[in-house]
Amino acid sequence: MPRSLLPHTPAREALLVLLVVLLPLSATAAEPGSLTVQPRPVEDLKAVFATVESVRETLARTRIGGTVADLTVTEGDKVPLGQVIATVRDPKLPLQLAALDARIQAPGAGARCCSGRSVRHF
Repeated sequence: MPRSLLPHTPAREALLVLLVVLLPLSATAAEPGSLTVQPRPVEDLKAVFATVESVRETLARTRIGGTVADLTVTEGDKVPLGQVIATVRDPKLPLQLAALDARIQAPGAGARCCSGRSVRHF
């Protein structure tokens, strides 16, 4: 004698009646052997951890220390190769340049500073 999966209850009988009624309705809803496929968006979001680096940005560096005195571009501007984008000023540089110029202009400076040593030309 076969065993049923569900015991004989009013809920089982209602389920069977529902299946008997709905099964023929689903078969007549479409033509036999036809299938309708329609595109629909499917949400497929996943959490990931990553570092995003732009290929259109780069770090700007200077050869000297100082303060940015003038900025000629704003964020988002396209910059062609060789364009000056900022001016960096160091208040010590003009003083150092003046001191070097004074040493060069002083009469006999080369003879005094280089006596007894080999002379280096720059």
